[in-house]
Amino acid sequence: MAAPLITITEEVKDIVDDLSITGVTPERVYIHHDRIQSITGTVVWVQPIEQTITNLSRAKDKAEYVIDVAIFSKCLTDSAIDSMVDIADEIYLGLRRYTYDNADEKTLIVETPMIYSPDYLSTKNLFAAIITVRIIGTRE
Repeated sequence: MAAPLITITEEVKDIVDDLSITGVTPERVYIHHDRIQSITGTVVWVQPIEQTITNLSRAKDKAEYVIDVAIFSKCLTDSAIDSMVDIADEIYLGLRRYTYDNADEKTLIVETPMIYSPDYLSTKNLFAAIITVRIIGTRE
């Protein structure tokens, strides 16, 4: 059985995948800086960041998971950058709109707005946006 953080990370990856954005296939990864250097196209990485488990009772825990959705693409023109901003915005809005069927069990919160990295664009021609997602729920 996968660790809960990995399971939740897979759920976020599936949510992004279900948005059916052309040219976007999310992948669960643990980001390594050497992988960032070798990006040639568009990639969406879903990375587990943190989990916090708090005991509520003998049989029930409160769980909080933090997942980053990272969007990277080599961009050489303004129109390519505009296209990536649209894709990042679509992922951001799709995550913000997502609700679990059983809201009492888990709630997905997009914790921070997208963070763009102009430094990557200016030095590496690499579009980079990070969306941080927090999922709060209970588990027995």
